Amino acid sequence: MSAETRLVDVIVPVYGAFSATMHCLFSVLGARCRARFEIVVVDDASPDPALAAALDELAASGRITLLRNAENLGFVRSANRAMRLHPERDVVLLNSDTEVFGDWLDRMLAAAAGERVATVTPFSNNAEICSYPRFVKDNAEPLEIAPAELDALFAEVNRGATAELPTAVGFCMFVARACLNQVGLFDEERFGAGYGEENDLCLRARAAGWRNLLAGDVFVPHAGAASFGDAKRARAAAAWETLTHDHPDYAGEVARFIEFDPLEPLRRRIDVERVRRHDRAGTFLLVTHNREGGTEQHVADLTRRIVAAGGDVLIARSAGGTGRVLRLESPSLEVPNLPAFDVRGEPDAFAEALGVLGVVHLHVHHLADFPPEAADFLRLAAARAGIPYDVTVHDYFFICPRINLVDSSSLYCGEPGTDGCARCLHEGGSEFGRPPIEDWRARYDRFLRAARTVFVPDAEVAIRLGRYFPGLAFAVRPHPEPVPLRPLRGAPPRSAPAADGAPVHRRVGLIGAIYPLKGSRQLLHCARIARERGLPLEFVVVGFSDIDDELREAGVTITGGYAQDDLDGILAREPLDLAWFPSVWPETYCYTLSAAIRAGLFPVAFDIGAIATRVRALDWGLLLPVTSFFDPESVLEALLTAPLAPFPAGAPVLDEPYPSFIEDYYALASRSPRAAAQ
Repeated sequence: MSAETRLVDVIVPVYGAFSATMHCLFSVLGARCRARFEIVVVDDASPDPALAAALDELAASGRITLLRNAENLGFVRSANRAMRLHPERDVVLLNSDTEVFGDWLDRMLAAAAGERVATVTPFSNNAEICSYPRFVKDNAEPLEIAPAELDALFAEVNRGATAELPTAVGFCMFVARACLNQVGLFDEERFGAGYGEENDLCLRARAAGWRNLLAGDVFVPHAGAASFGDAKRARAAAAWETLTHDHPDYAGEVARFIEFDPLEPLRRRIDVERVRRHDRAGTFLLVTHNREGGTEQHVADLTRRIVAAGGDVLIARSAGGTGRVLRLESPSLEVPNLPAFDVRGEPDAFAEALGVLGVVHLHVHHLADFPPEAADFLRLAAARAGIPYDVTVHDYFFICPRINLVDSSSLYCGEPGTDGCARCLHEGGSEFGRPPIEDWRARYDRFLRAARTVFVPDAEVAIRLGRYFPGLAFAVRPHPEPVPLRPLRGAPPRSAPAADGAPVHRRVGLIGAIYPLKGSRQLLHCARIARERGLPLEFVVVGFSDIDDELREAGVTITGGYAQDDLDGILAREPLDLAWFPSVWPETYCYTLSAAIRAGLFPVAFDIGAIATRVRALDWGLLLPVTSFFDPESVLEALLTAPLAPFPAGAPVLDEPYPSFIEDYYALASRSPRAAAQ
């Protein structure tokens, strides 16, 4: 029977909820379907007189057929009553907290046209195994696209697509009359409480040779079990017990279906198309690790700026135990089904996906959680896609598998040359094992030289890297920060000298996550000595450390973790006299130094890395020789006697370290790699 001549009962049991019910009914009445249908509403003794009156009015106008129960019978008996009304018709059972769009019924019937199809279920935001975008989840948060547009997208992208299901989901379920004639209606005796009845029907149908299908081209939003209220959990548990008793293989089958997730390709098509349609001025793919810290902060800042400038962003991270899987995510869209790629495989599929997703540029920030093959994978994929890529250096991963140029003593290694590096790796290893250091550097030499631009946040980083990658050009660009990089207020109040002329009591702040690389052991040694000698020094970690308990025992105050956006306010409230940066490796930037500058806190640091070059460029602060790593006495003396000068009025600090960063980024990205090199 064709869609034009077929007559279908769309059955809507209602219990209350005036607004949702009327919204549902008017969406069905307003749908543009070729199929002929009759709306059968079962008023299950609704206590809402306004709803009852509205249903009476619709029935009197001939727009619905109204069945009214004298007493509440529950969903199962109400649905069975409606399905018996026209024993020759197929039916669609539709919850009153749903909404339908366009030619939804035509698409449902097209999916049902196959051989021995018992039931058809559409996608929904809240439909267990048929949920989108997240599988087996209640996707309660709205997406960037309206439900009607999303349904139209399903209709376009998944046109005619179906998939086998172990069971239908009852919020919106087509049921073939021929199947009902063979296996019967819902089991009122065993599932009369109103949960699990559709699963039982589907399993009986399958046992009789029928199939349950998903209509991959239909999306019906569903508020979710409003008719069951607080009783849902108890009814679901009872229904599950009955189902698994009557159908002992069902639990295992559903578990296998969830494990293998055969619907993922259909969801993925929608995610990809949403990304494509959201693209405004080109999509930038930022590749990074899964760790916290400065790299993650920079990626977040860059993402905000690209979006504000009219572009879109995707993030690529590693996944899986080996890290070999590259997964894509969007900071602005809920798209959990985007494709994944094996970085140890051929890059052709990834190159093709870059084009499909509208990616115009790659920006690699870190590869620490990927296997080493990821560098060549990304380089070749970008070349095959004809897309340039940039690299921003955040540490020394490209020259040392230990990442931060520290040896087994957890201090700066001094860069002992190729043979010394090989010995260090042999003795101490790394999280990447003990790779030959020449092979490691050769791999990343290929990777960096193929990049359009290699950004470094400090001139000292360019000099250091240049010793390992001679002739490679670096673009020195301080990390753009979201707030002005200058004091936001005057100098903090200083503690007054004691009446007897004793030294001023000083509160020394250490900002952020203070781990061994950030000098937690140096802090512990200094704090213990200061406490033993009664020195007028108080140490405050504005953040946390890897040895909080030991530091507290030594008299150090630990304020605890904080949200990045709250840091300036915390430093404004905390009466600190200076900021100490005891990092024991040559850092490449240091966001917490920026926070100290904004707070007007006099900085004290070891004379190594970008912290030192930034302090020296300001001509404000105190730099200690690296030999002080091992000399807490000299550190304490410096902290006690540092001049604590106010921030110099003429210091070369900008409101924005690189004001044209995004403009340049876009201008460069629009060129070919060859043009950029020229």
